[in-house]
This record gives sequence, C-alpha cells and structure tokens, in this order.
Amino acid sequence: MEKNDKFPTRKDMTYWIIILILFMVGSFTVYYGSNKDMVSHIGFGGTIVSILLAVIAIIYSFYQSSTYESTTYKLDTSAQKIEEATKQLSDVSEIKTVLESFKGEVKEINESIIDLKGISNNIGNGVNSMKESFENTKTTFFESFNPISPKHVEVDEIDFSTNYFIKMLDNGGNFPLFTLALANQAHINKISKVNLRQYNKIYMKFLMGGKQADLGKDIHEAFRNIQFGMLSAYKSSRFVDIDFVEDDFIQINDINENLSQAIVHKVESLNDEQDGDKPLYDFLLTMKNKLSWDEE
Repeated sequence: MEKNDKFPTRKDMTYWIIILILFMVGSFTVYYGSNKDMVSHIGFGGTIVSILLAVIAIIYSFYQSSTYESTTYKLDTSAQKIEEATKQLSDVSEIKTVLESFKGEVKEINESIIDLKGISNNIGNGVNSMKESFENTKTTFFESFNPISPKHVEVDEIDFSTNYFIKMLDNGGNFPLFTLALANQAHINKISKVNLRQYNKIYMKFLMGGKQADLGKDIHEAFRNIQFGMLSAYKSSRFVDIDFVEDDFIQINDINENLSQAIVHKVESLNDEQDGDKPLYDFLLTMKNKLSWDEE
C-alpha cells in the first residue's frame, strides 16, 4: 500500500481546528471570566440572538404554513383531476360497451336487411304471379259471360237455377268467388257496406302465403276494377243489387237467392278432400268469421 506523503491531510486539519477552537474558548474564558461587563454583554447578545431566532422561527412557520396550504391545494387539484380522469375512463368504458352493443345491433340490422331483400324478392314474384292471376281471372270471367266463347255456360236463358250459378262459379276462378262470397256473407250478416280495400289486403296476404303486404295503388286498382266490372255484369243481369257508394266501398242491397245458395255450395265444396281447395276454404272461412266480428 502506498504511503500518503502529503501534509496536512484532512485528518490532521480536523485535529488542528478542534485544538484551535478549544484554545480560543479557554483563552477567552480565562481572560474575560472576571469581567462582569463582558458577561453582561454576552448575555445581552444571547438575548438578542434568541429574539432573532424566535422571529426567524415565526417567519419560517408562516412560510411553512403557506407552503403547506399551497401543497394541499395542489394535492386537492390533483385529486380532482384524477377523479375527472377516472370518470372519463369510466365513460370511455361505457362508450366501449355501447359501441360493442351497437356493433351487434348493426350486425342484426344487416341480417334483417338481407332477410328483407329476400322477402322483397318473394313479394315481387308474388305480385307478378298475382298480376298473371288477375289477367287469367279477368279473361276466364268474361269468357263465361261471352256467348261466342267456348267456355260460355250454355243454359236456358230463363233457367237461372242454383245449378246454373254453380256451373258459372266453377268457370269463374278464385278471385270472383272471393268477391261474391264476401258480398254474399255480408248480405247474410246484414252488413250493408263492405270496404273492398280492407278485405283485398287479406286476400293478398293469402296469395302471398300468409306474409303481410300492403296493396300498392296499381295493385289495388287492378283488384277493384275487376271486382267492379264483375259486379256490374251481375248487377246488369239482375243477379245482385249492389251500389258503388264510395271509392272502396260497395253497398249490398240484395242477392239472387239461387246465386246465394250456389255461392254457399261452392264454398263448402272447397272442403272436399279430393276435388276441393282446403287453403282457399280456410281463407274464406276466416273472412266469414271476420265479417261476423265486424258486425259485432
């Protein structure tokens, strides 16, 4: 280990300073110990120093109090900011939950839109089928009244029996049967006015396989024109007494008794398991019940 040759070292300086301090204190005590004035001056100086220290302590305490208040204020402010940040984080969490829920709803809406597109296509196909049915029904109906047509019912001109009307209904199609059954049941229930639009909506729902669909203007007018033309032909033949009182309403005054019986017979024949049409029969039965409810 190398020897440190430098003098004085830090340790030596410490010793010398302590010795000098002790020497000065001792010399001062010996020299001024018997001097009362010096002792008095030192006491006075001690008092002054004590007062100064007290003032400094008071000032320092005020400073410390001010610093403490400032620190407390900063801590309160920080606490409020932390609380606001926590609330904002909570709001963000809630927003995240809402967004996730919204995402699920958007997915469901998207699936619903796809389903609606499918339903719309089905409705479009149904409307096209229904238009073709209108044309076929219209052609069949007027052929049954046209003597030139091979489908015309050849009977004695004065023989308007129940069988005559049954044969005519057999050649008329489902839509004329629906219209006549509606008018006949309303006449039986003594309902003078019938809203064609209301029951045509029910008939359209039947044609669409039970799916709810609203009648557009063109479709409704096609229904109504066929019904008005058919009922006008029956009225001119004095088979029915019906007035067209409003745009969508007809007033049933009277129906030929044989025609009424033929309509009832035709509807009942639809319930035949072999030659009948059970869905159409159930639909006409539902319409009959609805007319009874409307009467009540």
